[in-house]
Amino acid sequence: MSPHKLLILIVLPIFISCMRSSTTLKNGDLLFFKPQESVMEQAISSSTGEGFVHVAIVEVDEGKCIWVIDATPQKGVGRIPLKKKLSEEKGEDVYVYRLRDTSGLGASVRKAKSLVGKSYDWHFSQDNDQYYCSELVCVCYTRPDSKRIFSNSPMNFLDKDGQLPVFWKELFENLDIPVPQGQDGTNPEDLSHSSELINTGIRP
Repeated sequence: MSPHKLLILIVLPIFISCMRSSTTLKNGDLLFFKPQESVMEQAISSSTGEGFVHVAIVEVDEGKCIWVIDATPQKGVGRIPLKKKLSEEKGEDVYVYRLRDTSGLGASVRKAKSLVGKSYDWHFSQDNDQYYCSELVCVCYTRPDSKRIFSNSPMNFLDKDGQLPVFWKELFENLDIPVPQGQDGTNPEDLSHSSELINTGIRP
């Protein structure tokens, strides 16, 4: 096989996998995910309400390919084609939110892209250069004057009955740290209610 044909075979699947209509999704949009059945997602849902358990950043590159940048327990901060992300999260409801003021979003997406490879923040700390999903969004989304767009709020790990779900209990015991209940942080459900965002009604 000629080198030219081999290059086509290597590049074509990547090109196809990143293709998606760019007429609806825009650079800097946020994807909010409702839960599947994972233990962690159930724990998040029980602590933050029956809503969103994950948030991801949309990147539309110069070639109009659409990528997703997000922080997951499995991979830390990663970047994959939208089509692959939706395939991995098959069964989850996905909603597209957009900032009312989109100025400076290019810089926000570039910041998120620069953090690809960072570890997942199991400690839910604000100053360890590790990131959970909504923390990544809050850190990266800033105005041209560097002011953060989204505010933090006290974190809650307790369920509606005031009990600590087993997942959180075992996690923080294994990390040998106190439960960061009430400390500054963020979560996808609270983030989705920000007055800075609108629900586009788009379902990718």
